[in-house]
Amino acid sequence: MKFRKGFVSNSSSTSFIVIGNKINYYEADKKDVKDGKIYIYGNYSCDGGDFFVATQKMLDIMEKECLDFEVYKVHKLISDSAKIEKKDLPDEPVEIFTIDIDYHTVKNLKEFKDRYVK
Repeated sequence: MKFRKGFVSNSSSTSFIVIGNKINYYEADKKDVKDGKIYIYGNYSCDGGDFFVATQKMLDIMEKECLDFEVYKVHKLISDSAKIEKKDLPDEPVEIFTIDIDYHTVKNLKEFKDRYVK
């Protein structure tokens, strides 16, 4: 995963601050998946990471096809122009990192299958 200390501005990616925890895909709570709190970090990108909201079908395919992705429970995704406030932080320990998300990131199940399932 590409981490940067500062923010990057160009035409094909946007920088975000991620507040969350890396988890195993099988630890993803179905309610968190339904609420859009589970994200997958894939390796396909043009200029930035492929970081997208997971669906239960994507997680099921990961298990069936033995796909190896980093999976995160995201508490908050903050644009590079916003501030982190105390209310943004949950009570439990979290990771805070920046990520450049490519504009061509996966947007649906079909794109996920096309990019990652052989």
